[in-house]
Amino acid sequence: MERPRTSTSRWRAPFPPPEPPLGLGCGTSSADALRSLERMWRWQELQLNEELQRMHRRHYQEISAAYGRLMQRCEHQQHLSSLATRHLEALQQFQQQQLQQQQLLWLRHSEAREFLLRCLYPQEVEMLEPGSYEDFEG
Repeated sequence: MERPRTSTSRWRAPFPPPEPPLGLGCGTSSADALRSLERMWRWQELQLNEELQRMHRRHYQEISAAYGRLMQRCEHQQHLSSLATRHLEALQQFQQQQLQQQQLLWLRHSEAREFLLRCLYPQEVEMLEPGSYEDFEG
């Protein structure tokens, strides 16, 4: 049975709730009472179906919204993880460059020190073993 739709696209039962059946002693036949009961049951069934569909739509919307929020969080976490990885790689590269520069400066410092010692104290430096210039204090 097709349900009539209202302007807000919510459907309603096609007829108002029936009156409860009158007792048999009040001038109604058992057939009238049975038809009245059937109408009331159909109306209640339609009302229950409508409520069930509203609940299903609401739950679907809530689940869809929660899933959307979860996906946004996952994408955000992936973005943060990617950023952290790139920053870590950049930091490691920077540290490696700093270490190389420090080693180069130390080498130049050692070479300059050796050169100065050879210039200032040529006789004393000749008596030292190669590579032990750091121990020489003049």
